[in-house]
Amino acid sequence: MKKILCILLISMVVFLTGCQAKNSMPVSESVSVQQDYVERSYEGAPAEPMTSIDSDDMGGSWTDTTVSTQDENIILGNRVVLKNADLVIVVDSPADRMDDIKQIAANLGGYVSDSRLYKRTTSNNITIPEATITIRVPAETIDSALSQIKELVADPTTDIVSESVTAQDVTKEYTDLSSRLKNLQNTEEQLQIFLDQATKTEDVMKVYNELTQVREQIEVLQGEINYYNDAAALSTISINLKA
Repeated sequence: MKKILCILLISMVVFLTGCQAKNSMPVSESVSVQQDYVERSYEGAPAEPMTSIDSDDMGGSWTDTTVSTQDENIILGNRVVLKNADLVIVVDSPADRMDDIKQIAANLGGYVSDSRLYKRTTSNNITIPEATITIRVPAETIDSALSQIKELVADPTTDIVSESVTAQDVTKEYTDLSSRLKNLQNTEEQLQIFLDQATKTEDVMKVYNELTQVREQIEVLQGEINYYNDAAALSTISINLKA
């Protein structure tokens, strides 16, 4: 009886050991199998969409790489373009047509920036009235403005002496100015903090002088940026009216 029990125990031990060996796998072999599976799964598989990761999940800080509105506009294809035009036309009455052009500018939401009415004497001592007028209209209406002005002539084939439209892309310059302005504004904030914390007169004066210089540079850059903003928003049309 004892011999039979021993045989049964030995058989059970052998059976369990075999099962364990069958279910276990060496670490190196397991890693190799997993790596092979990943490589085979990746080949030909569509790329999965990237998911956002919370900074808390990463267990550390992260850098905000949000693109500013201005930079985003540039990336999306919006450009800073200065579009202007020059026109020379022959009209029956330069004074009357100048008034018409003033009204065209007003109707389009623009204004007259300069106007001059004068008389020119020819070599035959003939006095001919002429006029020059410069208007500024919203950039998106420049084509409409030009069309309406050219309708003031009697014969477009002969009375439109010359027409020139220019478009200057200043996106690079504008972006550079904006970047420099942002850096100077950050410097200004730091200098203001130093100034508030300074206790010695010598330190106060030194930081104050630096702060003054930085603010002067900020004013210059802001002025240039304002110029580009204005020039891009409003197109300039210069018209010379001849009788």
